[in-house]
Amino acid sequence: SDFSKVYVKLAEYFNYGIMYDVVYTIDPDTDAAAYQTAGRNPLEKKIALNPNYFKANRNDFGVLTHELTHTVQEYRDARYSAPNTSEGGNWITEGITDWSRYTFDRYPFSLPSYSASQSYTDSYRVTARFFLWIDQNIDDTFLEQFNEGLKCEVYTSKLFTKITGKTLDELWSLYAASDHRVV
Repeated sequence: SDFSKVYVKLAEYFNYGIMYDVVYTIDPDTDAAAYQTAGRNPLEKKIALNPNYFKANRNDFGVLTHELTHTVQEYRDARYSAPNTSEGGNWITEGITDWSRYTFDRYPFSLPSYSASQSYTDSYRVTARFFLWIDQNIDDTFLEQFNEGLKCEVYTSKLFTKITGKTLDELWSLYAASDHRVV
């Protein structure tokens, strides 16, 4: 029931309240903790869980929030197959899903401290912390607008400029020079 409540919040925030039937399956052959795929019909999504991961990480329920976020990400084109560059790659969607896990999950989820060796294209938690910093320091509607932009147009890094008035690289430079504080 906890995840049903989280799923409602995710659908409202990311997908105009549209929810899909979610079917959970077990996949002991995957290297991933979990993954999301299409279901049998357009109104169904499937989340496959690795039982070995959950045996070793009994309290990591946030993986489900991460994967549930993927079920409501209805992005036009995030250039998933592109290498991780400013112009595309999975860093965008994975950063948003970890931002979502940090923001919506009821279980504690930590984001890594900033390091000069990081890049916004590092994905997952690193990108999530960067997006959270933008939300808290540049524009408190950034993620909402970014999500909407990804739904309505083909991604380019100009989406950052359109929302914040700053290029992606300018935002990263500001983040790198800041105290990196997020709450």
